[in-house]
Amino acid sequence: MEMREGRLMLRAIRLPLALGCGLACAVAAAPGARAADSRDLGDIESAESREAGEPTPPGPAESAARWEPPSCDEVAEQPVDAPPADDREGWSSLLAAARARVDKAQGNLADLDAEYTYARNRQWPRGEALAKIVADREAARTEYANARCALPALVDKARRAGVDAEIWRAYPASID
Repeated sequence: MEMREGRLMLRAIRLPLALGCGLACAVAAAPGARAADSRDLGDIESAESREAGEPTPPGPAESAARWEPPSCDEVAEQPVDAPPADDREGWSSLLAAARARVDKAQGNLADLDAEYTYARNRQWPRGEALAKIVADREAARTEYANARCALPALVDKARRAGVDAEIWRAYPASID
């Protein structure tokens, strides 16, 4: 019940506030300046439209381009010394190490992305310290791209070598 009364009170004061803000902006504007350049409460999305489920345009954070790793065709494949096809333990450990490399690279990239975001939002550190964060982040992106493409290539290599399917079946044959 209190929530409803709060909403009614908010609705009751919204119009006087909007009018007062518009009037104050018009009075404070220099001669010849347009009062319409100021932001008033009319520019804010109303609670009714949010509750109705109408889509809102994306803000700057949502519209910023997200980094996508390059396709595996663009990543240089690194040669791997593969064990013979009948060495089940060797293939199993090789595939597990490749999976661990992907997980480690992904975690490292997430940590460095968070550090970069924190630095950009706080606008600190600057200069060489920020440049180091950016360089580490780019290196982590490269490592992640290499690791995520190496695992499916290794699975394909195991499949073509004739390794038992029960060894390589648990690993992804492709990365989306």
